[in-house]
Amino acid sequence: MTGPQDLRWATEQLASGIIAGLNRPAGETPSRLRVVEPEGAPRLRVVPPREEESLSRPERMTFEEIANRLGARITGERSAQDSEAPPPSEADATGEEAASVPETPAQDLPLSNGLRVIETGGARRSDARSPERATLDRLPLAIIVFRGGEALYVNRAALELTHLHDLGALKSFGIERLFEDGLPTSAGPVTLARSDGERIPVAARLQTVPWDGGTAALLSLRELEAPREETAGLDITTRSLAARISELEALLSLATDGVVTLERDGTIRAVNPAVEGLFGFSASDLAGRHYGILFAETDRIAALDHLSGVIDGTASASVHEGREFKGRAANGSEVPLLIAIGRLDLDKDDLHAAVLRNMSRFKSVEAELIEARRTAELASAQKSNFLARVSHEIRTPLNAVIGFSEVMMSERFGPIGSQRYRDYVADIHTTGEYIMSLVNDLLDLSKIEAGKLDLNFTEIDLNDIVQQCLAIMQPQAGQSRVIIRTSLPTSVPKVVADARSMRQILLNLLSNAIKFTPEGGQVIVSTIFEPTGEVALRVRDNGRGMTESEMQLALEPFRQVATSQREGMTGTGLGLPLTKALSEANRASFSLESALGQGTLARVTFPPQRVLAE
Repeated sequence: MTGPQDLRWATEQLASGIIAGLNRPAGETPSRLRVVEPEGAPRLRVVPPREEESLSRPERMTFEEIANRLGARITGERSAQDSEAPPPSEADATGEEAASVPETPAQDLPLSNGLRVIETGGARRSDARSPERATLDRLPLAIIVFRGGEALYVNRAALELTHLHDLGALKSFGIERLFEDGLPTSAGPVTLARSDGERIPVAARLQTVPWDGGTAALLSLRELEAPREETAGLDITTRSLAARISELEALLSLATDGVVTLERDGTIRAVNPAVEGLFGFSASDLAGRHYGILFAETDRIAALDHLSGVIDGTASASVHEGREFKGRAANGSEVPLLIAIGRLDLDKDDLHAAVLRNMSRFKSVEAELIEARRTAELASAQKSNFLARVSHEIRTPLNAVIGFSEVMMSERFGPIGSQRYRDYVADIHTTGEYIMSLVNDLLDLSKIEAGKLDLNFTEIDLNDIVQQCLAIMQPQAGQSRVIIRTSLPTSVPKVVADARSMRQILLNLLSNAIKFTPEGGQVIVSTIFEPTGEVALRVRDNGRGMTESEMQLALEPFRQVATSQREGMTGTGLGLPLTKALSEANRASFSLESALGQGTLARVTFPPQRVLAE
C-alpha cells in the first residue's frame, strides 16, 4: 500500500510524463509514455510498452483510472467526449494502418529526480482538450510551466494556490513576483507571495521537460499547512512562557522575603532585591559566592547542615517548615532569620531555593509580649498578696463582730429590753456575714487567678453533691416560694474533681437561680451522662432570663445585672465569675444559655478525660 509520499511522487512523475506527451506537431499521433524507475528506489511497477503505436480506448481507460487513484476525476464532459468519438475503423482493429506509420526512434529524456521519460514514436497532440491536459488540470498538485520567465501553462490547483484567475492573470502578475527570494532552483520549502499579498510556506520542485518542440521548466508547488500550524503554536507557546517568566520575575522583585537560588554545592546563583536590602550586599557581590557568607559565625555550621539535609533528602519534615538562624549583614550586624529551603524541579539543573524571612520585628514583638506577661504576673501576684493580707486583717475583727452579734441576738446575758436594739443587732449580723462572704470570694478568686488555689482532686459523685447543696438551699427556696426539682440518674458515673469547690459552684448557681426566679417558679437541677462520654451538671430556672450582652456582663467581676424579681436582694457580683473560675480550675467548662422570658440554663461539663469508667 502506498503512502502520502508515494502518491505525491507518482503525481509529479505523472505530470512530467503528461507534459512530455503534449503538443506534438499537427498530424502526428500521440506518443505513448512510460516511466522507468531508477535502481534502489522502486515505487511504481514498470509496464513494458505495447507494440501498437496509437492510444486505444483501453489505454485511455487505464490512464483515467490512474488519474482517479491520485485524486483527479474525469468530469462528465470527458465521458461525453469519449461517447461521441467515432468507432474504431477496421484498420485500427487489425493494426494494419498502425503498421504503415513509420516508427520514430525512442527518445530518452532524463528528469531531475533520476527517472527517464521514454518517448516512443508518433506525433504529440496539441489539442488543449486532450485527456492528458484534462487530467493535468485536475491534479491536486499545483503545476506551472514557464520558459524564460514567461508562463506557458498553469493548472487549476496552481490558480487556487496563487489566488489568480487564469493563465493571462499569471502572465500579467509575473512569476518572479510569486517568490520574494527569486525563483527556486532546487527542491525545498520557499515562501509564496499570493496575488492578494498573503505569504504562505510551500514545498517547491523544479524540473526540465519538453514543451512545444523545445524544453521548458515545470514548477510543482505544495502548500505546507502542518508546519505552518506547528510554527504558530510554537510562537504562541513561546510568547506565553516569556510572559509567565516576566510575571514571576516581577513577583520575586516585589516579595518582602529574600529568595536565594542555590546550586547543589551551596553556590549562590541569583538573589532577589529583598536579599540585597536584608544583608546590604548587591546581587553581583553574592553571585558565585558560597551560601555560608549570609550567616553569623555561631550559626553558620548549623545553617549549612540544614541545607545539606534538604539537598540529600535526609532532613525531617519539620525542617521544611523553616528554622531560625542568625544572619550576618554586610556591616557585621546580626539579623534573625527564618529559613525554608526547597528543591526547584528543573530537568537539567539541580537547583534549590532558600526563602529568608527577617524576624527582627517578630522578635521585638515577642520580647514585648514576654515582658508584658511578666509584668502582669507580677501585678497579679502582688494583688493576691494584698488580698490575702487584707482578708486576714478583716476576718479577725469581722469574726468577732459576727460572734458578738449572735450572742446579743440570743440574749444569753439578759434581755436587751428594746425591739429596736434587737433589729439593729440582726442587721449587724447580716452585714457581717455579707462582708465575710465577699472577703472569701475575693480571696478565692485571687488565688485562682494566681494559680495558687489548693484543690484536692478525688473521685466524687455529683448526685451526692447535689443532695447536700439542696439541703442547704431548701429553706431559702421555701422562703422565696420557689420549687426545686431534681433529675439525678443513677447511671451517671463519678468524676474527678475537688468536692469543696464543687459544692461552692452548685451553691452559687442555686442561689442565683432562686434569687432571679419569681414566686411560684421552679428550678431544675439535673446530672446527665452524654453520648460523647461527657458528664454535665445543669441548673435551669424559668425566671426573666438575660440577653447576650447581659450574659457577658454577668460573667465580669463586680458587675451585676438588674434582673432581680424581689427588692432588697443584692450581691457582690462575684457569683458567676467565681463559679466560672472554679469550674475551669476543676478542668471543666462553664457555659450559660439564656433568653428573655425563657429563663437561664447554667451548665458545668466535665470532659471524658475527667470521667471515671464504671
